[in-house]
Amino acid sequence: INSTYHFLFACNGHVYDLNLANNTYSDLGVLTDAYTNFFFFDSKVYIQNGNKYYKWTGIGSIAEVSGYIPIIATATPPTGGGTPFEGINLLTGEKRQWFSGDNTAKIFQCAETDLTSIDYVKNLVTGTNYTLTTDYSVDLTSGKVTFVTAPANVPNNVEIKWTKGTGERSAIEKCRGEISYNGANDTRVFLWGNTDHQNRRYHSGLADVNNTGFGVPSAEYFPATNYYDIGSNENAITDIVKQYDRQIIFTDGGKAYYSYYESGPTFPVYPLNDSIGNVAFGQARLILNNP
Repeated sequence: INSTYHFLFACNGHVYDLNLANNTYSDLGVLTDAYTNFFFFDSKVYIQNGNKYYKWTGIGSIAEVSGYIPIIATATPPTGGGTPFEGINLLTGEKRQWFSGDNTAKIFQCAETDLTSIDYVKNLVTGTNYTLTTDYSVDLTSGKVTFVTAPANVPNNVEIKWTKGTGERSAIEKCRGEISYNGANDTRVFLWGNTDHQNRRYHSGLADVNNTGFGVPSAEYFPATNYYDIGSNENAITDIVKQYDRQIIFTDGGKAYYSYYESGPTFPVYPLNDSIGNVAFGQARLILNNP
């Protein structure tokens, strides 16, 4: 990370760093003392332990992953609706929505009601935030923002960000296994090992972090529909390994499956073997490129 080699390990409820440039140890923070998995993605280290989902950027302490805040719709008229864009993120209850003013309407309807909070209202043309009370008021129950002066007639010129609940963080936090994969490259993160949904495989989405309309790989964006239940929930996924451009998926029920990339993208799953599974969690290995 940042041109320096680090050796990270978990011990006695702490994450430690051995900086290999100067051979110094650092305590990076406290976490539940449990089976811990580290993986590297997008110049950051992510840490799973079945309780919380952390990251480390190479500076300071580990921190919980707050989650990418998706733009759920664009080109939304003041009355609501709009063009669906990004799915909600399991890691957070925060969402964004882009509206197009018409120089007349002052009331803008968000996609959800009974909100926890309206976090900000932004002018996307100037990049500045409107001021609560001075420029607008909110009705959390109805999910409405009322402007003092109607926004101009410009496409996608208002962004409203709100929070409703905390998402479904435990779905991701309880996962203990990871593989980076996307067919011919490794731009998606696949997670499994959630004891509540032990046969479920989650995969990350592409996040429009730069507000350009194009998503980039992210280990902090898991759309609510990006999962696949493999076999029966009576049998747990114990490991997933890559072989060429495929995933080989093992369960503790004596069955194996395979998955691959399709346009969309989707990652369908098919039966592979009814007699060879895997019991030891996270310990499958390729030998001579054979599972």
